[in-house]
Amino acid sequence: MLYILKNHPFRDSADIEKRYGTRNLELIKNISIFAAVIFPLFYLANLGKAWLGLGLIALGIGTFADLLRRFAVYFQDKNIEFLPEDAKELSRLDFKNTWPNFIDFSSYVFLYGITDPKNKQEVVGAMMESEFGNFFLMRTDINKEEFLKKCSALLGELDLGQLAAEAANSALRRGHRLMEPSDFLAAFSVCDKTFAGILLSWSLAEKDLDFIYHWFDTAREHRPKTFLEALADSPGIGKTLAYGYTPLLDTHSRSINITSGDAEALHIVAHKKEISELGEALAKAELSNVLLVGEEGIGKMTIVKGFVWRVSHGKSLPALNYRRVLRLQMESIMSEKSKTGSASAALSKIFKEAERAGNVILVIEDIELYLESGTETTISEALLPFLRSPLIKIIGLTTPKGYSKSIGDKSQLKLLFNEVRIEEPGEETVIEILEDISLAEEKKTGARILYSTVKKIYELALHYISGVPFPEKAVNLLHQTLVFASESRARFVTPDMAEHILERKFGVELGEAGEAEKNILVNLENLLHESVINQETGIKAIADGLRRKRAGISAQSRPAGTFLFLGPTGVGKTETAKALAKVYFGSADRVIRLDMSEYQNPQDMARLIGSAEANQPGYLSEKIRTQPFSLILLDEIEKAHPNILNLFLQILDEGAAKDAHSNRMDFTSAFIISTSNAGSEFIRESIKAGLSYEELQKKLLDVVLERGIFRPEFVNRFDGIIIYTPLTHEHVRAVAVLMLKDLAKRIEDDGYQFSWTDAALDALANAGYSEAFGAREMRRVIQEKVESKLAKDILNGKYQKGGTIALDAKDL
Repeated sequence: MLYILKNHPFRDSADIEKRYGTRNLELIKNISIFAAVIFPLFYLANLGKAWLGLGLIALGIGTFADLLRRFAVYFQDKNIEFLPEDAKELSRLDFKNTWPNFIDFSSYVFLYGITDPKNKQEVVGAMMESEFGNFFLMRTDINKEEFLKKCSALLGELDLGQLAAEAANSALRRGHRLMEPSDFLAAFSVCDKTFAGILLSWSLAEKDLDFIYHWFDTAREHRPKTFLEALADSPGIGKTLAYGYTPLLDTHSRSINITSGDAEALHIVAHKKEISELGEALAKAELSNVLLVGEEGIGKMTIVKGFVWRVSHGKSLPALNYRRVLRLQMESIMSEKSKTGSASAALSKIFKEAERAGNVILVIEDIELYLESGTETTISEALLPFLRSPLIKIIGLTTPKGYSKSIGDKSQLKLLFNEVRIEEPGEETVIEILEDISLAEEKKTGARILYSTVKKIYELALHYISGVPFPEKAVNLLHQTLVFASESRARFVTPDMAEHILERKFGVELGEAGEAEKNILVNLENLLHESVINQETGIKAIADGLRRKRAGISAQSRPAGTFLFLGPTGVGKTETAKALAKVYFGSADRVIRLDMSEYQNPQDMARLIGSAEANQPGYLSEKIRTQPFSLILLDEIEKAHPNILNLFLQILDEGAAKDAHSNRMDFTSAFIISTSNAGSEFIRESIKAGLSYEELQKKLLDVVLERGIFRPEFVNRFDGIIIYTPLTHEHVRAVAVLMLKDLAKRIEDDGYQFSWTDAALDALANAGYSEAFGAREMRRVIQEKVESKLAKDILNGKYQKGGTIALDAKDL
């Protein structure tokens, strides 16, 4: 035992914990008491006096176990000295000698058995034996033996006093009044870089450790309460009988009752700040009404339920504890119009009952529907007198759009409400919410949720689910993943299960590339050249970009690949984009094509990202929401209005933007290819002059920037600027071959063979190519000169099934 811990007040309790374990003593007590009740029944059934003796022995054992457990627990809470509230006060203490005074019982237990406090491996091993250590290993899916084996690399001697000082800082940051084992682990990762590196080998950075520490703290809040704790939380009989007589109110409302099971399922831990703000506003002596303003799915009703839980357990402010919180059934009240002639009259009666009761808090969902002037459902005039009443409190729920539409310009109404804004939570809050919900859901499914799964669910929801705010989209994905795990009868809920849900939805692979995808990536150039002739440099740049993205080398916060294709018409720019979508995403339907010549005015922005005023979605925002794995083709990008170019500048740089409704549009899984004919004549002249590709690329960019066609910052956002050069006669013949092969496949599916001569190819190449339009006319020429004639001949019976249709120049 450490000398500094020898006379610690926890020593006797720790001895009992080490030898027997308080949980084991609790189990022995319960079994013994059960036996003490059952055995005498055997005696009464005339089965012998021995059963009576066994019953008395069991009672004695149970009593002794309970006394021993109570003794241990009693001294765990005695002679405790709490940490000071800030670091300055802490620095004034002789902490090197007094730190054991500020540790909790679980820390004392793990330190209690250490024989060499300078041995880093022994201290880490003891930490992992604690309750937190077991939680940490289980949630990270780390094998204990493997972890301790890696810790054998820890060199040098440990300064336990220095470790304790850093643990105290960790405790202060996390709001702990005493140092806990999790604080010592956090301190170890700060004090020893080798240990921090060991944790990083399991992808556990400092931020991840903080999330796991928080999860452990939350798990303790989810522990079932003892009978006496539950009794202490329940309201007195007088409180429950103090409600006034409210028959009409009871008809048109529903109580918001939160059971202990419901409270566990709610993610109220992460909403403590908003719940406290709601309580403080409602506790005011006057004008104590509240508007909760937030987007759909952001957690407004969860905050109300968290507040109700506090009120019903006497844990809110004294002026609010044990009040009734009722949700008004507004549709039911509106239907009273047919009976009373006015919904406002019915509402007035309901509110007067609430006033007489004096202990009612009313919740009105979508309150904007009933406050907007000039509508059939407006009740604002009837509501105003009661909003001023000190005897009634109202919580209204609305969205930012609803607020500005029905309340924002009404100063009289605004003064009667305290506004609480609910913003979309960030990463920290969302992960804490997922951890909170996980603890409750695990009890239903029996499967343990790993920390890596929680983290993965957040990342997947962030990048692939749009149109729904946090936390709703992450919570929905968590529930879907839990259902999948339950159906699979899995013991652990793993990250690949969450990926599977979205893979099934979008039809693409999200995890590490499988063998089939690896083959596509390795051979991507060859696969693309099956559809695109020439342009080797452009094809290689695209293939390299996609390989970097899937290997995790490129920045994950930017689009999968961004390229600007510069070149004349009809040389394969658009065909390259279609081929990439077909090869990699499996279908050319994955191309979101925008003709930027149609977006030359500022008002055209609404067609892309929607309009808040008209409550209309945008074409691009809807497409990327439903199809995040896509290729966005921006044809003739140079013709777009500067405002629209600024939008794409942000998308190219950050991989995301907001639509007109403030919803995030995520482009990190999309390819963005912009095409432009800018400098086409310069390209032709340079090729004729014999310029190399590298020289042409540099000089063309200079020309484009000098002419002001693109701004330098826009051009610099692309991963690559690809120059598409004019096609030669041989290239055009190859294009014709590709199109004829496609035609041959369709003809062969109908039961005919199809062939062509070199002369036919030359004729098609000459007819289907021009210097102005490249090979763009080739498809039209084949349709008019080949397909139309073949269709007529087949219908006239010129060819028999199984026969060969031969195409020659004379047929054209």
